[in-house]
Amino acid sequence: MFSMTTNLEELKATLIGLEPGKAAGLHHEVYAELFPPGEPDESAKKAAYELARSTGCQIKNRPELVLFVKG
Repeated sequence: MFSMTTNLEELKATLIGLEPGKAAGLHHEVYAELFPPGEPDESAKKAAYELARSTGCQIKNRPELVLFVKG
């Protein structure tokens, strides 16, 4: 599943609702809007990983997408 998320609240709700093994993906441009300034900024990564952890997900960074995969 891929997300058309426009804000962090929507992303969090999407991640909470994922079934185990399913994923929500963000294009890097959207990731940068939600977690400025985006990759490879360490503070952006920290915020994204904290959101992922708090929703039971792990992040898998792909060349075309940042995936949040529910564990």
